[in-house]
Amino acid sequence: MSTDEERIKSEVIDIVIDDDEPVQEQTTEEKTEVAKEEAGSDLMKSAEAETEKKSELDAEAPKAETEKVSEETPDAAKMETGVDAVKAEAETDEAKAEAEAGTDEVKAEAEAEPDAAKAEAENDTVKAEAEESEPDAAKTETETEAGTEPGKAEAETGTEAGTDAAKAGSEAGTDAAKDVEHTSVFVDQKAFARATRRHKILKVLAITLGSVFLVGYFSMVALSFFYFQPNTVINGVDYSFRNTESVQKEIDGKKAGYSMRLILRDKEITIRPEDIGLVITTERDIRNIKENQNPFLWFAAYFRDPNVAAYSITYDKDKFESFLMRHTQFIEGNMIAPENPKVVLSNGVPELRPGNPGNTIDMDKFRKLFDEKLEQLDTELNLDAEGCYVRAKYDMDSPAVHAYRDDIEAYTSLKLTYLYGETKVSFNSEQIFNVLELDQDKLTCTVSRLKVNNLIADFAYEHDTFGKNRIFKTWDGKKVKVNNDYMGWEIDQEAEASKLYDAIFHKVGFERAPEFLHEGSVYTSDNSDIGSSYVEIDLSNQKVFFYLDGKRILMDDIISGNPNRNAQTPGGLYAIYGMRQNVVLTGPGYASHVDYWMPFNGEIGLHDAYWQSKFGGDLYLTRGSHGCVNLPHSTAQTIYEMGYRGLPVVCYWRNSDYLVK
Repeated sequence: MSTDEERIKSEVIDIVIDDDEPVQEQTTEEKTEVAKEEAGSDLMKSAEAETEKKSELDAEAPKAETEKVSEETPDAAKMETGVDAVKAEAETDEAKAEAEAGTDEVKAEAEAEPDAAKAEAENDTVKAEAEESEPDAAKTETETEAGTEPGKAEAETGTEAGTDAAKAGSEAGTDAAKDVEHTSVFVDQKAFARATRRHKILKVLAITLGSVFLVGYFSMVALSFFYFQPNTVINGVDYSFRNTESVQKEIDGKKAGYSMRLILRDKEITIRPEDIGLVITTERDIRNIKENQNPFLWFAAYFRDPNVAAYSITYDKDKFESFLMRHTQFIEGNMIAPENPKVVLSNGVPELRPGNPGNTIDMDKFRKLFDEKLEQLDTELNLDAEGCYVRAKYDMDSPAVHAYRDDIEAYTSLKLTYLYGETKVSFNSEQIFNVLELDQDKLTCTVSRLKVNNLIADFAYEHDTFGKNRIFKTWDGKKVKVNNDYMGWEIDQEAEASKLYDAIFHKVGFERAPEFLHEGSVYTSDNSDIGSSYVEIDLSNQKVFFYLDGKRILMDDIISGNPNRNAQTPGGLYAIYGMRQNVVLTGPGYASHVDYWMPFNGEIGLHDAYWQSKFGGDLYLTRGSHGCVNLPHSTAQTIYEMGYRGLPVVCYWRNSDYLVK
């Protein structure tokens, strides 16, 4: 082998260029691929033409071919010269491609490919000649391949398609050489160096970025073991990279001054944490949030929702109860039960009024509500508004309450009237209301027999006149106190109470005279029951006056009982209870006939006295009667004729015991 051949072989290296590492940029690459595909197509056509030419030569001159092979040295030199020309031309094209940008490189490669095809064709011709040389066929084939490979490498640099085309042409021309093929590619050393350098840079960059990533990742893992992960939002606040203790302290501190105000009906009470051993903390939730954060998945925190740390609240129940007992409102013995609406009498008409709401607290409900408010950390608990006070069964709008009022009104509207002679005395609605037994809890109304008895007793005390002393205004305008043991009105209380109870119970009114024990002559508003018709006897002045309907009918002298014989006529208020004529009055040692007899006080009465020649003055001291009032005959006759049973008789003395100043 010659020195030139060795030099060429030393410069040719067997290498396959990776299509994934193009020398030029993307746009130039695409253009180069198109050019190379066209060049490969031309090479295939040239190879086919050369194959046909070789077949003709093989048929016409086999001997000539043998002789040509014997001229090995000149042919080798010729082949080397062709190879050098192809190499020089390829190097020129490479320099031109590096100097130009973009499409110039594509153009240079496209121009180089026809030359490469030509060299390939010549190479195939040489191969054909060498195949017929018996002694040095193998040697000639090797040298020929060495000489033709630089040209092929230039054609196949850019694309695999061009290489395949050249290979196809070579295969067609070497069928006679037992299908032996060797492909050699020429490498662009500068492009290869740039690709290698780029590969190294990318490798270093990848290693560097990977190292940074791993350092950053494991650094965050380490931080996540001790602190909250990034994007940790708790109760609306970002606590990233904070430890649990500081976060809990900050959140718990927001409730450090918490207290609850209890609003009662009559007082307000403030409960502070120290009063009931209250503890407010988020420790549990803060701990759970931290425990749920996987340090190795710290990056997942960027996709989590915000967290909520609820306050855990506890307090000492015994302390709470002790605190309540320090306030009287929570002591059961001080609580007042609520009342249903009540009926009161207003201007004689029953009206509804709200009952006493009381201050009884439903302690079970209060404790439960307190816990709920405390759980929400509410600062105020209004016991009335929250319904902690026990309420009455009925309210002002309850139908049962209105029915209750109507029932009471049915009693109080009754007309109950007593007749005292011609005077009417009625019970008022208040008096009837007071005999009713009202159950405000059950809303029931009944008539009390005991209260009816009391009503009659009170009525008799007010209206009975029997046995009551009087203040009497005398004929001359003086006032004297007059005893009364025999005259006036007196109700039979037991009998009348039964009648009155039945009337009220059955809601039946009446107008009638009550059951009396004693009846007076008249009944006046001032309870004097003397009226305007009466007989007035002034014992001190020994005078008699007769009034009828307010008009004085007569005035005359009298002789009363002799005080010296213990027969003094007593003072007092009486009434004529009998009227008789032609009566003989008898007594110890006497029997006297009278024409007109009108008793008013036992056996003492008014009568005429024919045996008295004079009346008045001091005659009663010497000629006084046994107690009766002796009248002139005409006077006795007038009173008898104009008077009547029940006509009041007022007798009085003007001494200090009876005079009223």
